[in-house]
Amino acid sequence: MSTFIVFAEDWQRHPSSSQHLMQQLGQQHNVIWVNSIGLRSPRLSLNDITRLWHKGLALLDGKAVNKAISADHKLTEPCAVVSPCCIPFHQFSAIRWLNRQLLRWQLKRQLAALNIPEDESLILWLALPSAVCIVGALKEQQVVYYCGDDFSSLAGVDHTTMTELELHLAAKADVILCASEKLRLKFSSYRSYLVTHGVDLSLFSGQYPRPDELSSERPIAGFYGLVADWVDVNLISVIARRCPEWDFVLIGRHQTDISPLLQCNNVKFIAEMPHYQLAVFASHFQALLLPFRQCQQIEFCNPLKLREYLALGQPVLSVPFPALVPYRQLVLEMTQISDWVKALQDIDTWSAARRLLLQQASRAAVSADSWTARAAQIEFWLGCRQNTKNAECNMMANPKLEEL
Repeated sequence: MSTFIVFAEDWQRHPSSSQHLMQQLGQQHNVIWVNSIGLRSPRLSLNDITRLWHKGLALLDGKAVNKAISADHKLTEPCAVVSPCCIPFHQFSAIRWLNRQLLRWQLKRQLAALNIPEDESLILWLALPSAVCIVGALKEQQVVYYCGDDFSSLAGVDHTTMTELELHLAAKADVILCASEKLRLKFSSYRSYLVTHGVDLSLFSGQYPRPDELSSERPIAGFYGLVADWVDVNLISVIARRCPEWDFVLIGRHQTDISPLLQCNNVKFIAEMPHYQLAVFASHFQALLLPFRQCQQIEFCNPLKLREYLALGQPVLSVPFPALVPYRQLVLEMTQISDWVKALQDIDTWSAARRLLLQQASRAAVSADSWTARAAQIEFWLGCRQNTKNAECNMMANPKLEEL
């Protein structure tokens, strides 16, 4: 058994591949989850002040969400969720050094509180370049950089600082796992692997009663997830006005100007919800939307919801982007507004037989993409890299091994 120490976004703030993978890996290993240490310096904004306030309260509370570890315990959540002692000004080397000391002290206490032996194999899983300060501080056996985004273009990020820190992290990592091929090409092929997102097929292919919030019998074109700068709000508003017979439902938080959508009577917002509930709502959508803006972030991304959409089995309408290529026969690609309008008009007339054929083909395309399979592949790669690392260490200690 190993212990994964994970630096990523706040636990359960929104579904992410790191969370899905750790729910699988946590069935065989201990997992300590460290909530976000940030990707930029905080600003004097209501959102930042509110988040800092909540993080400060969590830190002062001093309670990690601990679970007793026993031999027969199958973990589906972390053993502990830690509110980090960290100063979010990562552009300063002195602050990074101080963060290293604070995090090391905090995590050593956490390891002791969970009765994890000092000789147990520790694996650092870093999904944030800002976490590079902790590398080497815990005498970990392996460092994994999980690269799920292009941090040089990700909205709301200190691009200059994160790009620099990412270079340092990539140089120190034993394994680099990338969510898209474009991301993988940024790094050394010797240590980088493509790990596309998985999907919970049984969850997203289930049948559920229609939620009260979707009481209308009108056809629904839906989207769920964060509505941020990479979502084309203007595009959605134009399509909604041209397709008044459809309702457009957006589930999740928004971090961008949504005023164009507020002017559309057939656009409805539903608050962010737990991941498992998304399937309940989305199973009643007649069309699933990926209305992204053409930008560098989308060029490098591999959206988690793409495979979930396919598992739902309803028509998927999307702008073109590289991660879509393997599924082009199953997705309706839109390049002009008229394409979106015509596709929705056509979908409204589809027969039940045509919908069933698409559903069967879409689910078959992602049937092998379970999170369990992704986690097993990662364990294999980590084992290979660890064996290679041990062999290299042995060779350095005994040069005669080179002759074998």
